[in-house]
Amino acid sequence: MMLSCHLQEDAMRNPGKKTVFILGAGFSKADDMPLQSELLKQIFLFFPKDIPPDISFMQLPVNNIEQNVLKYYDVFEVNRQILAKFLVENFMSDEKKDEYNGTMFLVNIESPGNSIKLKQAYKIVSEVNVTLEDLFTFFDKMIIGHDHFQFYPVTNIIDLHKALRTCITFLLSYHVAHIRYDKDTFSGAFANAIFKMRLVSSQKDDNLSIITMNWDTLLDKELYHLSQNHNLGRSRVKVYPDLCFYDHSYNQSDKRIVSTHIKAKGHRNIKLLKLHGSINWLICPYCERVYVDYEDDIALNALSSDCSCSKCKEMLITPESPQMRSILITPTFLKDLNDLHLRNIWHNAFMDLTEANKIVFIGYSFPDADFEMRCLLKKAVRHNTQIDVVLHSLDNPENYKALMDNHHFDINDQNSFFDRLNLPEKRYKTFFGNEAVTLYYNGLEGYIQQEMQI
Repeated sequence: MMLSCHLQEDAMRNPGKKTVFILGAGFSKADDMPLQSELLKQIFLFFPKDIPPDISFMQLPVNNIEQNVLKYYDVFEVNRQILAKFLVENFMSDEKKDEYNGTMFLVNIESPGNSIKLKQAYKIVSEVNVTLEDLFTFFDKMIIGHDHFQFYPVTNIIDLHKALRTCITFLLSYHVAHIRYDKDTFSGAFANAIFKMRLVSSQKDDNLSIITMNWDTLLDKELYHLSQNHNLGRSRVKVYPDLCFYDHSYNQSDKRIVSTHIKAKGHRNIKLLKLHGSINWLICPYCERVYVDYEDDIALNALSSDCSCSKCKEMLITPESPQMRSILITPTFLKDLNDLHLRNIWHNAFMDLTEANKIVFIGYSFPDADFEMRCLLKKAVRHNTQIDVVLHSLDNPENYKALMDNHHFDINDQNSFFDRLNLPEKRYKTFFGNEAVTLYYNGLEGYIQQEMQI
């Protein structure tokens, strides 16, 4: 893939110019990753694909990464049932409760392996009318206040919180494994363009940064593999993804340089700032080392019976090293961003935004409720920074305007309608000002073709 003339010339002629890309859920949606608003429903609609009876084992395509994820399917299923029972009891009508309980009775009594009945039961739960944000906020409020909820003590609420995180981690890991089996992804095209932007600048330059709020690892893996291929056989200036904290390799055979040492050792870095954590990170609660793996989504390993810190074991700090845990900042209105590593990431994001000449938002709807991000942007972004916003065609107000014109809406009705819709365009222009914002309604695919290649 070739870079467009503008981006390549900007990088070469203006090494002091900085572009910051901010990625929302819509970025990964282009590769069929579920949006946050779709996760709860998909937890209950997910079942591994059935193997057609007329295909022999030898004819099946082998996706080892997907098979590694499916090793945790039983753990996922146990946690899904815990979550389903709570949602049915507390967020569904008596009629739906009876329908669910009757279906599950047939699953448990008549035929425990009856996946058709189980799918029917989970289809009922998938229709629950509660958002992920409300659910996590509710759990967090109960846990922080050590409150009972009806007959649920706080210990049960903690289990429910863990069950929901487990289901999300499994679902996202499966999707990443499944999508990466098809190598031709939009994340890959974007990573390729970013990689070339970094190569045309010098080692000392700090001309681009990627800030993402996504937990998935599609982009991480693409950048890592591009780096590996580029570095092969090179002894001097190499390229590495830079997570902007001291990250330890989970795989002992991975001898890559830790993020905080990349530039100090004379190599090029590509900043990837994951504000809400990642499914390929694990943290030791004792020594607080964070382990990262660019091949496997190791957050799933926290579900196994033994997932302890190799360094603590090696140094015999504790007789039994504590179980490592994932780092995922869940969509709650009570976010805890006090983890030292996350604070470093957020601080680096702040510094990059203060230096940015251009900010490109991709697939981020700029929701009113995301006040941490809004505060960060308000503090950091200069008034003369160019703002590009890449959205889906469905977000384009012109589509709705044409529809209203066809139905002869008068101007007052149109204005009232748009106020109620509260489309992303309005939120961006209200926040940054009309003149600062350029909008693209051709999605990630169109932006890559239009702005990042020829």
